[in-house]
Amino acid sequence: NKETYLREISENLSGGETTKLKLIKLFANSSYEYLLLDEPSNHLDENSRAILIKELEKYSSYIIVSHDIELLNTSVNKILEIRNGEIKLYHGNYDQYLDEKEKELDEILKTRTENSKEIAKIKENIISIKAWSSRQLKSKTKHLKMHQVLRDLGTGKGSADSGIHTTKKIIGKM
Repeated sequence: NKETYLREISENLSGGETTKLKLIKLFANSSYEYLLLDEPSNHLDENSRAILIKELEKYSSYIIVSHDIELLNTSVNKILEIRNGEIKLYHGNYDQYLDEKEKELDEILKTRTENSKEIAKIKENIISIKAWSSRQLKSKTKHLKMHQVLRDLGTGKGSADSGIHTTKKIIGKM
């Protein structure tokens, strides 16, 4: 049986040889419309990597999960980034993806700086408003105290301790 024979052979192969065998089996079956490859260049020598890249050119659609920057730069024209449950599409190879990520980071930092400046202005306004409110409260309190003193003076409720005394004069004909 062919499968049993291949399994027995692959048990004695190195990681690179096993990967090569799997890729040969994959590319020998040209009926696939698209491919999903997980770290296809792991354990491959330079010659095998070049063959992998050449074989990928025959396909219009494939997905590669890889840490191999050279493979990604030569073989892909879109990058999908999955972060925090969100998927974002970037057009171009890996280097172009990094350029876009750098631009995004610069924009985030610029926005953060602008937001920090705006927050500082708002905090200054709050401090100013609190100071103004405090002055207004003191002024109103002073005004109310003065109004109470004047009202007390008008009703004869002057305090002996205050040194303010009121008397009512009665003027009339005698």
